[in-house]
Amino acid sequence: MESRPDSALELLQRFNTKRKKKSDKAFHALLLSQALYKNFIEQKDDSLIQIAIRYYKKTDNNLLLGKAYYYQGGIYLEKNNPQTASHCYLKALECLEKAPADSTLLTKVYTHLGICYGEQDLNQEAIDMYTEAVKAAKNDTIRIANTLKNLGDMYLQTIQFDSAEYYYLKALQQGNYNDSHQIALIHKALAGLYEEQERYQEANTYLSLALPKLKRPEEIFSSYSIKGEIMEYLNQNDSAIYYWKKSVMSPYIYTRTASYNHLYEINKKLKNWEDATLYADSFICYYDSIQGSYDRAELDSLMDNYKMNLYKSKLKIKHQQNTALLIISFIIFAATITCFYLWRDRCRQNKYIDLQHKLKQNRIESMLLHEQQNENNISNKISRQELQKLLFERFEICKAIFKSTVAHKMLKELQQASTQRTTHNHR
Repeated sequence: MESRPDSALELLQRFNTKRKKKSDKAFHALLLSQALYKNFIEQKDDSLIQIAIRYYKKTDNNLLLGKAYYYQGGIYLEKNNPQTASHCYLKALECLEKAPADSTLLTKVYTHLGICYGEQDLNQEAIDMYTEAVKAAKNDTIRIANTLKNLGDMYLQTIQFDSAEYYYLKALQQGNYNDSHQIALIHKALAGLYEEQERYQEANTYLSLALPKLKRPEEIFSSYSIKGEIMEYLNQNDSAIYYWKKSVMSPYIYTRTASYNHLYEINKKLKNWEDATLYADSFICYYDSIQGSYDRAELDSLMDNYKMNLYKSKLKIKHQQNTALLIISFIIFAATITCFYLWRDRCRQNKYIDLQHKLKQNRIESMLLHEQQNENNISNKISRQELQKLLFERFEICKAIFKSTVAHKMLKELQQASTQRTTHNHR
């Protein structure tokens, strides 16, 4: 994987995981994500690495989970989404704190966090992360040199030239001179610093050392442009024109546009009006193209913001509707419960009034029967039976009235508690 990532990728893509265990599928997803990352193949989304993350979340293998989060962060960083990428790298750090020491992975995570913070203009946070990366790297001089260069870049960006020079020179001391490309990048960074400080002879020396060893097109053509600027400051106009003519061949529109502008300015200074006019036309053409790209990007951003605001507005309305529905439902429920209790209380009151009315009627009938007995002065068997019947009805009515009171309810609860206590004592 480290020495031949292209071969590793080819083997992993042939591997069939359909009938494999979940652990094998997760490990395969992790290795395949790693191979794609090392071969600079951009992934559409993080669905592949999510297989590994979902599995390792359920295990205690924090090292592999941390590695999975690291490669997930790489996917988002390649998509120019440093906020989400930094979130992934922070999760990786949390896992690695609980895992066996892996200085290489820890250095990578800190370094990429520094990159994320740098892209968000969180310069001090980026410097802190690069400092942690240097500590984590321990004896890995190659990674230490790369991280020291990154620290120099951050200090240069914040116009702290002395600190930038200190870290660039320190990176040069730590650098692996067998890796000519790494040394060339440090030389190029020093050249850029010295140009900013107007130390053009030193800038020219370091850039001359860097140019033959640079590999990537963006590094080479941007160096041609810087070399042209240095040559102009050293009053070597022919050499400046030579390097700017090389840099206009760049596939990168920004480098090409800047170089055409430089060529226009120097030819105007030398009063080469025909060449100056041609270069000015080229500069305007490319500048308009860049401006058009900016306008389109801004328009896309505005459209995205409009869609986002529209979506938020719809969500807000839906939330308000749901809240209103909940409030109405609660009011209806509370009203129903209240009506039920009022109806129940009303029924109890009606029953109580009816019983009182029956008791009153019973008393009247008893009184009338007593008066009738006294007037006739007779006490026959029928009158006694009627009186006993009235007394029994009165007792039943009084009993029903008592049952409808709170006192009866309390007495019943007390009786039940006493029965339960007696049963418990018997047991």
